Amino acid sequence: MRVLGLVGGIGSGKSASAAVFVTAGAKLLDADQMARAVLDQPEVQHALVTRWGADLVGTDARIDRQRLAAIVFGDDASSRAALDYLEELTHPLVWRQTLAALRAAARDRMPAVVIDAPLLLEAGWDLLCDAVVFVDSPWNVRVQRVANRGWTAAELARRERRQWPIEFKRWRAHAVINNRSDDPQSLQRQVAEVWSQWIGDAGVLLDVRG
Repeated sequence: MRVLGLVGGIGSGKSASAAVFVTAGAKLLDADQMARAVLDQPEVQHALVTRWGADLVGTDARIDRQRLAAIVFGDDASSRAALDYLEELTHPLVWRQTLAALRAAARDRMPAVVIDAPLLLEAGWDLLCDAVVFVDSPWNVRVQRVANRGWTAAELARRERRQWPIEFKRWRAHAVINNRSDDPQSLQRQVAEVWSQWIGDAGVLLDVRG
């Protein structure tokens, strides 16, 4: 089994690239989905409400992610401290889920696992990967894409300041997928090239690292 980690700027199209890998036969580990599940754990909710108050819980009795984002994504010292606290609380839980999922994929003899994690390099998750794939897309295209989330260019820039620079992520990558245009055929072709280079007829490794 081979493990690939996807990195790139926000809105670069990592999720679209991951979906093509899944179509090719890989298992996807989506760190954002796992993080959302972690927020539903009672002990995590209790910790967050204790720190920031009951208003953080929405009408559905779950943590309101928009309210939480307003607290942790900012440029002031308070926001930075809040994000540090959130990551220290949730990252170990997501890490354990990731390791368990990798072991399950190995038992199922999956040819490959793709990890889509916004902070893959920052959190050291690249140590789990055989290769890191950088999904490339220019700033103006990414601004257009995140507009669908209701974000402005300023919001995109503000959130990216909390991540490592784009060029450093590219430098750390073993392969690059060019996702500058929403061309599914081009994306499929490039994923096939990465698959051929890094996965191919890879055998299943039962001793998942980490």
